[in-house]
This record gives sequence, structure tokens and C-alpha cells, in this order.
Amino acid sequence: MCDKGCQYDVNLLARFKVQFPDLAPLIEHLVVVINKLHLQGHKEDCHIVKAPQLTKGCGRTDGEGVERPWPHSNETAKITQDQNPGHRKDTFDDTNADWNYRKQVTMGE
Repeated sequence: MCDKGCQYDVNLLARFKVQFPDLAPLIEHLVVVINKLHLQGHKEDCHIVKAPQLTKGCGRTDGEGVERPWPHSNETAKITQDQNPGHRKDTFDDTNADWNYRKQVTMGE
């Protein structure tokens, strides 16, 4: 199994050097990790090289924070499929802002 992090990390720097040469120095410092839930389906090499808990400066995270809003976004997608692109973007912006607000309000619980 391969994750987007594994796929794009392979040639990412080379692509940036061609398409965005001014940003390539930043990409040289980029460290791609795979969240713990997805890491289970990867090759053994990934368990060492891409594991957040073994990555310097990563801290103690499961890396799933970016995945948690997906079910919420999927529900929004169902109700916006007939909207024009502008209205659809506004609706997604609003629902994402609501998600972030509720996350901040309940963070201490």
C-alpha cells in the first residue's frame, strides 16, 4: 500500500526544482511523515523512515487531526452538489470555519 506522502515525496524536490525553483530550498527541509493509522498498511521501511514518533521534532501526535473533518466534509458535499462553484466554495468555507470553531471551543474538555 502507498500513501500520498510516500508517492509524492519520491520526486517532490526534483519537481519543485523544475516548476518552482524559488521554493525548492524550502522543500529540501520538508520531512514527510505518515499518520499512525495509515502507517500500518505500509512497507516495513516506511515504519522507520516515515513514522511520526521516530521523526525528530515531530512530537507526540497520531497525525490524524487532518483526517477527522472528512466525514463532516462528505456530508457537506452531498448537500452542495447542485450548487454553483461559488456557492459551493462558500458553503465549504462556512462548514470548515464551524468545524474549526467547535474544535477550539471544546479543546479543553
